[in-house]
Amino acid sequence: MLILWRNKRYLTPLEIANLLGGVRTSLVRRGLWFFKKLNMLDIIDSPLKVKLKNSILNEVTNIVKDEILAFNGKHMVVRVGKNYYLITLRRKKIIVRVVEINVLNAVLKVLKEGVGEKYTVSDLANATLLPISKVTIAVKVLTLLDRIVKVGGKFKFSRAT
Repeated sequence: MLILWRNKRYLTPLEIANLLGGVRTSLVRRGLWFFKKLNMLDIIDSPLKVKLKNSILNEVTNIVKDEILAFNGKHMVVRVGKNYYLITLRRKKIIVRVVEINVLNAVLKVLKEGVGEKYTVSDLANATLLPISKVTIAVKVLTLLDRIVKVGGKFKFSRAT
């Protein structure tokens, strides 16, 4: 949807797939079917080209304008309420993971207390008493937001922020 929102013109599924970094067109078509079912698209049939309706463009603009925090081509961090969403684009699928703000704060607190020290993900999980899966997502989000840096296989607090 964000690709359609940014371009504001008619696009084929192949163009959308290329803009998403090589995602398969079958995945794009599946997503477009869902938007078509919700009556969110203007469609030209031959060849198939789609565009978000103008009314939807305005709504998406209001929702998204301050919510996308980082995007590096394959990963996107979006904040909605008290949750951060890590969206990963793969060739065959799009993965969405959620991490709460309190998990991010707990990881940052441990890293700030040991400024200059390097921690592995398992070290951070043990120090915060949180599941390693949540800490892994938090570390990815914080890395994309440039709050922490990866040195070798370990992470440390970034003084730049």
